[in-house]
Amino acid sequence: MERLDGKTFIFHKEYFYRLGLALMMAFAVVACGNDDGGGHVLPPPVYITPGISPNCVNCAEVNSAPMAVTTFTALNVRNTVSLRNIQVYGNGVRYTSTSTPYNLPANKYQGQISASGEFVVNTAVVDRSGRCQLIPGSYFADTLQAGFMGSPALGNLELPDMIVQPGNIRIAITQGIMYSGGTRLMGILKIVSVNGLACDPLFVDDLY
Repeated sequence: MERLDGKTFIFHKEYFYRLGLALMMAFAVVACGNDDGGGHVLPPPVYITPGISPNCVNCAEVNSAPMAVTTFTALNVRNTVSLRNIQVYGNGVRYTSTSTPYNLPANKYQGQISASGEFVVNTAVVDRSGRCQLIPGSYFADTLQAGFMGSPALGNLELPDMIVQPGNIRIAITQGIMYSGGTRLMGILKIVSVNGLACDPLFVDDLY
């Protein structure tokens, strides 16, 4: 059992028994809903148009002309959680108007973005308040509020509000900087809330 505490994962024995019971109950619920008895395993979402985030409240610019910018992966320091195959979309018209001599789309784009992909919990974690627990499994993350990619190239990526399902987990990615040709992301991951319950403000960790 891991506990996320101010950008550091710390093992706390005093929470093991209480959280162990809660996690066993959660696993039992998950197992009842999956034939293989394992954790959450979700099929990829089906969109009418690739790149559209239908639940995003301010993604009109991206949704009007979605264009794939890059796909990135990111891990937290101890690989407790990871973001896999996160596809970033921007507005194709804006991309054309701001093109530079660089070859990679991620080097050329500045403007509004949306993103979606896989959010994986490798080890059960809980915040200091005990309200927010992440159960191991594979989840789907999508955009609720449009983010932004700005200058310099591959830098200043912000995704302020994403929804992770199942579990109604809200996350934010801030201070993002891409590297390895835009396929990896450094930044800060914050778990904002789980099932509508606000998490401890320090439920954050660095991504690399």
